[in-house]
Amino acid sequence: MTQTDPLKEEMGKLLKTVKQFFMARRNGDSLEKLNSHVHGMRLAIHQILMDHFMPLSWEEGLEFQAALVDALTNMVLSLDPSGRQQIEEYHHYCIGEILVCFRWAQQIKEEIPDDPMIQKMLAIDIPILRPFDYGSRKTAVSRPAK
Repeated sequence: MTQTDPLKEEMGKLLKTVKQFFMARRNGDSLEKLNSHVHGMRLAIHQILMDHFMPLSWEEGLEFQAALVDALTNMVLSLDPSGRQQIEEYHHYCIGEILVCFRWAQQIKEEIPDDPMIQKMLAIDIPILRPFDYGSRKTAVSRPAK
């Protein structure tokens, strides 16, 4: 039996859940079904954030975020049956909402660089995909500027 990379496994779960959400949304599934997928995304993001992202150095965190954007973008491009390889505004919104969780964690690590325990305690309270627009309306609702 081969040993698997835990981060790769968790990233696979996240990408699968995000893909399922986009497909359910495209198929016009109910808000209840979409909520189930968003719940799965929240769990996967939290797991990756706490177990894999928080222990990274600042530089590794930036590399991780870039790799995450690439993985999510490639997954979205693979969903386009027409082969146009275009990303909708809503896809940009979702990728941004996922990424913002990691940016907040990165900020925590910057502000408290020498105390990993406090970093993790603060990271637990990051509001993952909250609020989140399910895209059930014609346009995505953007977050107010901070």
